[in-house]
Amino acid sequence: MLNTSLLVLPIFVVVFFGYFLKRFGYIDDVYVKSNNKLIFNFFLPLLLFYEISKTAINAESYLLIIIVMVASIFTIFIFSFLFGKVLKMPQYSLGTFAMNNFRANYAYMGLPISFYAFGKEGLSIGSILMAVIVPFVNLLSVVALSIGKKSDKSKLMFFIQSTLINPIAFSCILGLIFSYFKVELPVFITRSIDIVSKVALPLALIGIGATINFNYIRGNKFYLLMVVIIKLFVLPFVALSYIYLFNIKLDIVSKVLIVMLASPPATVNFVLADMMGGDKELSSGAIMLSTLMAIFSFIFWLTVLKV
Repeated sequence: MLNTSLLVLPIFVVVFFGYFLKRFGYIDDVYVKSNNKLIFNFFLPLLLFYEISKTAINAESYLLIIIVMVASIFTIFIFSFLFGKVLKMPQYSLGTFAMNNFRANYAYMGLPISFYAFGKEGLSIGSILMAVIVPFVNLLSVVALSIGKKSDKSKLMFFIQSTLINPIAFSCILGLIFSYFKVELPVFITRSIDIVSKVALPLALIGIGATINFNYIRGNKFYLLMVVIIKLFVLPFVALSYIYLFNIKLDIVSKVLIVMLASPPATVNFVLADMMGGDKELSSGAIMLSTLMAIFSFIFWLTVLKV
């Protein structure tokens, strides 16, 4: 437990470093916005493309684990709506509740934890899983926020385009193509990409910290607690159960999947809930509380996985 804590704590030290930089005025909202724009549109896509393109992917070794990943997320998707109905959630809160239970900060939190827990191999595996997980959760988010609502068609189409066709998804697909056809880039290009992409993870962690605002933890506290439990603990547990059910070896690929699924809800969920007429307060509160609690969930899962 102590070794696992020492593995996770430095990552969250960087996160809170970003929080204190913002709190004491060393960085401001303009910087945070520009930083996140750079990470999302440039640094992370470069990192994902680079890691996937240079990895020899054995499709057979990933097929079952991708099935587990999709099945686990879809199980939580269904469960969230059923559970929300039992709790008699307002209709506009239901889709937001479901989305925050499966749409996570896979790139900003899952990848750094995978890298610092499993090294370069963990980062490569996480990047490959991102190629499937990003478009899948984005599509489910459209469905979740649209169920039972009469959404503006223009907003819906913009949402679909911005989530299914985005730099991260595109870079993952491009990386898979380069990996499959064994395309080799000139050395000076790969070295340049390697240097630039290394800033992605630290900047992402600082960016998360800079967006922490304890005032966002408002709304129905019981609903927020349910998101924390389902997203950080139930979803990874469902995946682990499927791994044992399908008799899949608990190797590094399986472990990286569990770590990725244990990531807190994505920051962009608030924007999506706002755009699609969902529950903004529930989304902002769930994101903040889950991000703060993720330090304990990551330590828990890494301990369970005996990392």
